[in-house]
Amino acid sequence: MKESIYTTTGRGYPFFFQHGLGSDRVQPQGLLSGLEGIQLISMDSRGHGSSPFTGIDDISFDRYADDVIDLATHLNINQAYVGGISMGAGIALNIALRYPHFAKALVLVRPAWLDQEFPENLKLMAGMADFMKKNEPESFQRTPEFLAWQRKEPLTTASLLAHTKSNLPDYAAELIHKMWSDRPMKHLTDLQKVQVPALVLVSHRDFLHPYAYGITLMRSLPQAHLVEIPSRYEDNGGYERAVRLEVKRFLEKIV
Repeated sequence: MKESIYTTTGRGYPFFFQHGLGSDRVQPQGLLSGLEGIQLISMDSRGHGSSPFTGIDDISFDRYADDVIDLATHLNINQAYVGGISMGAGIALNIALRYPHFAKALVLVRPAWLDQEFPENLKLMAGMADFMKKNEPESFQRTPEFLAWQRKEPLTTASLLAHTKSNLPDYAAELIHKMWSDRPMKHLTDLQKVQVPALVLVSHRDFLHPYAYGITLMRSLPQAHLVEIPSRYEDNGGYERAVRLEVKRFLEKIV
């Protein structure tokens, strides 16, 4: 993007850490700012936060990854730690595969995409987008799919409901569907090429970000280390403390 909207905090080795779908740069900055020896850099991906929506063709993992690299070039950064939350984790994987000399290490928090388009774990979110587009968010919580997941994980589904009540832009539903149809990589086997340390942080009781995805990434990335953390939906404070602690430990070992 010509004018990247980003925040940088701290001093030290650069760490590009990206937000999840429907969020903005405040999310990753709030989670990890203040890490000693780290310059934490987070940008609003297109159509998120203060970054403009430049058209549906510009919504993809490839484009979001390219935008991070463009920002790094603007900041004269040739190599960095790369990571993200949910969609941001997918962006980080895309960067590691398409810009292999840029990523020195990966931090993948609650990954929600692997190598499949239209992943089943995000189907309910896509359904939510449909009802938002029709201006019928209250109907969403009466669907059989929502009710089934509400019985299993009431706090996770409550988080989805909060999205329907927030002041999202008109293009939000289209953006959600476009990202649901995309994937950060073509084949899981491609990850064998990623020869850098990787930290994978996952939770149980978070159907949007399956624990099984973490296991798959641990087995697919040659230098991956997996840690189970508390569910953000059930213990947000514990989740935040665990992420900060594990990322701090991980990066200290690399240095």
